[in-house]
Amino acid sequence: MNRLFSILTSSHNYGRYLKGWAKSILRQNYRPLEVVFVNDYSDDDTYERLKIIREQFASAGIAFKEINNPVRVHYGACCKIADENASGHYFGHLDSDDQLIEGAVESVVNVYEKFINVAYIYTQFNICDINMKYKKIGFSQAPPTGECLATLARTKEHGLSHWRTYSKRVPDRSKLWRPDLRCAVDKYFAYRLEEQCQGLFYNKVCYNYRWGDKQAISKTERPMDYWKLVVDDTFRIREMAGIKPIPIITYKD
Repeated sequence: MNRLFSILTSSHNYGRYLKGWAKSILRQNYRPLEVVFVNDYSDDDTYERLKIIREQFASAGIAFKEINNPVRVHYGACCKIADENASGHYFGHLDSDDQLIEGAVESVVNVYEKFINVAYIYTQFNICDINMKYKKIGFSQAPPTGECLATLARTKEHGLSHWRTYSKRVPDRSKLWRPDLRCAVDKYFAYRLEEQCQGLFYNKVCYNYRWGDKQAISKTERPMDYWKLVVDDTFRIREMAGIKPIPIITYKD
């Protein structure tokens, strides 16, 4: 019997992209599937679009949970809210301006079932322009042997990014989120994961990432500064507590 997969989405004033976001979820054949959507105090047409999408999901056998924040709390807090309201065994973050490749959920679940000690999986992705036209392959990668994602960050290289998934195998999911963060949320998430459990880089494109929208939910005026602060804080805490991250393995079909 398949286990429930929860797609987690946070959005602020991205109603214009929700049709494509929803269509990419409707293309997923995996069941059971649920979507947890955190609407971060949008004042555009998000509410109206979600009414239509809710009906489409219901017709396709996809459960839908909508959480409407009474005030804006930004990306880090939204991710925590989504996680706390999810019922799945597996979880995956899908930003509201991006889209999944057909079969992405099923592909990732199959890898989880193959590697029973793996608690989180991230994949390769396509970088697309603002109209979702392909530009180039993404930058997801596993760190060099014996190193970690936080070490990779010190060379200003990304490692874990889209499609980032995790499971109930994670010992303590409450440690994955820092609610006050507005950007570098995925980086903080990754560094906490590699401190707790075995991760895997699945070298398969499962995600289309929209590049170029300056109003993204995780945008700030100083994104690199925030990333550096997260990285420096990670190494400080690891040194003080004697934490050694678990090396990530790589898999390709």
